[in-house]
Amino acid sequence: MLLRSHGYRTILNRTGDYALSDENRWLNSRSRHIRDLAQRKELSEQVPASIVVSMHVNWGRNKSRRGALVLHQNDGRSALLASAIQDSLDTLYNSHRLPEVGEPFYLLRHIDSPAVIVETGFISNAEDRVMLTSKRGQQKIAEAIYAGIVHYFTVM
Repeated sequence: MLLRSHGYRTILNRTGDYALSDENRWLNSRSRHIRDLAQRKELSEQVPASIVVSMHVNWGRNKSRRGALVLHQNDGRSALLASAIQDSLDTLYNSHRLPEVGEPFYLLRHIDSPAVIVETGFISNAEDRVMLTSKRGQQKIAEAIYAGIVHYFTVM
């Protein structure tokens, strides 16, 4: 909504907690996960995008791990987008992380546009969980991601 309110054209591929693979009848794979990812890739091909931002929530056994992490393609434009978003999220979380190349991730290997995966925080960490589940925290995360995207388009 923040991007749209500032004139950016955006597409949200789902608004609830359900698998996109339920709509995928063309990929012959038993893996719901692979069908789900292929559905996202197909959407990025059918609707040309300047960037693709895939948002997720992280989880870890180590409950002390916290903060956002941005993964990117092994490409300069994707790395620049990831750095802009990571810097903005680092300010919010008061952390100092560097974005990482997300080499093994299907989405990053199969999308042609600059793409990133944004892990918005650790649901397994009590402090992050408060941010991730409250309206105010979600708004702050959205604003940080928005600021990173705006910075990316400013320098590109």
